[in-house]
This record gives sequence, structure tokens and C-alpha cells, in this order.
Amino acid sequence: FPVTIRYDYGPMEGFGFRSNVGVAFQQSQSGRIFDRDIQQSVTFQPGIRFDIEPFYNVTDWFSVGVECAFIYNQIHSLQFDDLTFYSGDSDFGNGALYQVPILANFRFQFPSDGPFRGYCGGGVGGVWDYSTLSLTLDNGENFTSYQWNYAFQLTAGFVYTITPSLDLDTSFKALCTPNPLSEANTFGSVFGSEQVNAAYSYAAEVGLVWRF
Repeated sequence: FPVTIRYDYGPMEGFGFRSNVGVAFQQSQSGRIFDRDIQQSVTFQPGIRFDIEPFYNVTDWFSVGVECAFIYNQIHSLQFDDLTFYSGDSDFGNGALYQVPILANFRFQFPSDGPFRGYCGGGVGGVWDYSTLSLTLDNGENFTSYQWNYAFQLTAGFVYTITPSLDLDTSFKALCTPNPLSEANTFGSVFGSEQVNAAYSYAAEVGLVWRF
């Protein structure tokens, strides 16, 4: 008689919790300052992103959740038209961008009879942007700026079941802030009115998923 082997990969419906960490790449932010007469560009170094997300598997192929993340990127350089300042030089000093997205997520997971399951999804919500700049010229000055922005995110990846109810998760995420915090804002009204292009942050992460 044929023998059927069934594997127990744990509950596919119900509550769960996801935790991820990985490298974050902040795309260069560009815009115009000094009443939009000067082109500004800010380049960032690779940083870190950490996520937590409680979620609910409505079915074995669809889930909803609330994600909170922390993203950190140090500024590599500031460019104003043809003039460039690098982090750590005699004029610029250093600076960083901190982002805290809070997103309502949805996810479509491809059902599978094996331990591998691919997924894709997205989210929408807000992001808290906090920026710092430290200048070393003229005895040095420190500036900070912060604001809430709306944001949306696209996600793709796959999970591998390690034990019943515990998965290894790998993902790629693209976060878009259509109205970002400009580094020019950090100087208050010094730069006059400005126009800033949308900001994008990309992350490659690994983590664990618990299904209850």
C-alpha cells in the first residue's frame, strides 16, 4: 500500500510575531534650497534596520499586521551645486538620519506543502524622521530637526520552517517617504524655501517568525 508522509509545520492561521534585523541603504536625497536656486544632495552610508511586527494570519495565504521599525544611516556627504562636504572633514563634522516607521501591513503568502513559502506585501502609515548635523567651522554648531511623515512600503521574501510554529524569515523591503525631512530643515530658516524629492530606504533582513 502507498505510504503518505505528512509533515507538521505548525498553525497556518492565527496570531504570530515577527522580528527582523538587517542592513539599510538610504538612497541619496536631493532637492533645491535657498529659494530653490541651489541644488542640494545628501549621500548616506549603509546603516541598520530593526523590525518587530505582531500579525494575524487570516488564512494560510493572507495576513495583516502592525510593523514598527528603527532605521539608522550616517551621512556620508553633503553637496551644494558643485561644492561637496564629507563627513569628518574640517567643515562638516558629522550627521545622521533616524527613521521610525509605524505601518499597517498586509501580506500574501504562497501556500506550500513544503518548508519554503514565498510572500509579498506592502504597508502604509507614518514615519518619524529625526536628523542631526554637526558643523566644525566657526567654533562648531549642532543642529537637529524632526517631523512626522506619511510613508508606504513594499516587501518580498520567503520563510523556511525550522520547527513547527518557528520560521526563518528573509526579506527585502523598500520604504518610500513622499515628503521627507530635508537636511536643509536642520538649519531652520537659513536656507529659505526648499523643494525635496521623495526619499527611499531599502533593507535586506533576516529574522524569526513565531506562529501561535
